[in-house]
Amino acid sequence: MMNRPTLEKVLATMMLIVSCRGLAAWRPTTTPAPPSLEGTSWKLASLPGADLVKGVSPTVTFGAAGALGGNDGCNRHRGSWAASGGSLTLTPGAATRMACPEPIMKQAREFTAALAATRAYAMDAGTLVLTGAGGARLATLVPVPVASLQGRAWRARMVNNGRGAVASLVRGTIITAVFRPDGRLSGTAGCNRYTTTYTVSGDAIAIAPPAAARNVCPAQVMTQERSYLTALAQATTYRLAEDTLELRDATGALQASFRVR
Repeated sequence: MMNRPTLEKVLATMMLIVSCRGLAAWRPTTTPAPPSLEGTSWKLASLPGADLVKGVSPTVTFGAAGALGGNDGCNRHRGSWAASGGSLTLTPGAATRMACPEPIMKQAREFTAALAATRAYAMDAGTLVLTGAGGARLATLVPVPVASLQGRAWRARMVNNGRGAVASLVRGTIITAVFRPDGRLSGTAGCNRYTTTYTVSGDAIAIAPPAAARNVCPAQVMTQERSYLTALAQATTYRLAEDTLELRDATGALQASFRVR
């Protein structure tokens, strides 16, 4: 039979073992941070309490070094972003100033306001959920499919007129562009067919001065055609979204914008 001091030592040892095993099994619970946003692009899927304008897809792209970009459905926007764990701060910056129908402009304002009010984000079944103060859901977005410059039929929407402005096309005219994988570019310039060549490197593009047929159309159409062909040759960068393309010059000025036909 154990004496009392020995029994006390055994009991103390057993309690220490049980305590250590309990500590080994216990782990603090933490919520894992969502995946990084850098290098991803998203388009708007829903805004609480709002019906989205059909065929209009506001977007946001999380670039490197905190660069934020995208399109609000009417104008391109820039800004900055910062994330830590699940917290997220979006700071909208400069935007172009095109005018669109009021339903599109209203949606653009609501989308921009949702970005500015964002305080956190989460990934849920392949979607990006932006939340504000108190966890209120501000917007739900889905990934933007990878866009391709080549092999698509682009139709121009706006063309730089060479006088410091970007204008809609002359009523009844069609301007197109097809960038082929072999480096050829062709289409119609509004009156005549044209052909040229191009090269790309990253988001840089170089387009050789196009050659066009010599049919004669009304003066306004011919002026637009000359402006478009000049704009192509002045382009130095291109920007792709899901179904839109922009060509810009070295100063960042828009030379032509297109949408997939």
